Amino acid sequence: MRPVLFEVAGVPVYAYGVFYLLAILSMLALVLYEARRRHWPKEELVPILLAG
Repeated sequence: MRPVLFEVAGVPVYAYGVFYLLAILSMLALVLYEARRRHWPKEELVPILLAG
């Protein structure tokens, strides 16, 4: 795997950072889906997830 995926205005974008961001976004989407399915209040979950 390439450590630097691409550059934006001369700033390297690393693979680790991209995959870390994808993991956080997929976790957030999955928890919000489950919250909707189980009728949990979304407003209480998002701050807790972002703090974690």
